[in-house]
Amino acid sequence: MAVLRMSASTISKNWNIWQMQDVNGIEQLSVRLNGESKTVEFTFTALDTGIKTIVFGPLASLFNEQWHRVLLDVSRG
Repeated sequence: MAVLRMSASTISKNWNIWQMQDVNGIEQLSVRLNGESKTVEFTFTALDTGIKTIVFGPLASLFNEQWHRVLLDVSRG
């Protein structure tokens, strides 16, 4: 879970809420806010198919100057 509030200058930018990399600096897992498309992107490394990204949105109501909680629950299957 993340609690966030964007300022007017960051609403249209892209930024990571959370990111994990392997020892070589290759991204393995991330949660990113994409201000251009007004989406939340969840990127992960799947064992069988490699890197995948799931896009939630557009979520225009998240990209404003109000406080928000972003909760991501990942489960098997």
